[in-house]
Amino acid sequence: MAKRKLKHDKQFKVGNGGGPGRPKLDPELKQYKTLPKDAYKHAIGRFMYMSVEELQDFIQNIKTNKASVFESYMALVIAEGLKKKDHGVFEWLAQRSVGKVTEQIDVTHDMHSKLMEFIQQRRLLMGE
Repeated sequence: MAKRKLKHDKQFKVGNGGGPGRPKLDPELKQYKTLPKDAYKHAIGRFMYMSVEELQDFIQNIKTNKASVFESYMALVIAEGLKKKDHGVFEWLAQRSVGKVTEQIDVTHDMHSKLMEFIQQRRLLMGE
């Protein structure tokens, strides 16, 4: 296979990381990216313990409730999850409010010793 010569203007140059990168995030949007878990807990807790009728009433009167956009959005997400019977919405809400459940994997066997035994048995069978 022949080596292809690269043009010098196409090569990476020192100090140039390969392009302009991702545009900077607007400072106003940046604050929403780092919303504390307490904000999620408060909004989720407020709507998860409402009856379905109370939630529907809240959504119908969103403009007059004087709730934040965040709370209104959370109410709409919960209502949409109920409507579609989507457990993924509730899983996401639980992860946001409580945190992701950690799984523990208990490794009780010694794989290395079993592998070495297998290799020794194969060598005996092959006559090495």
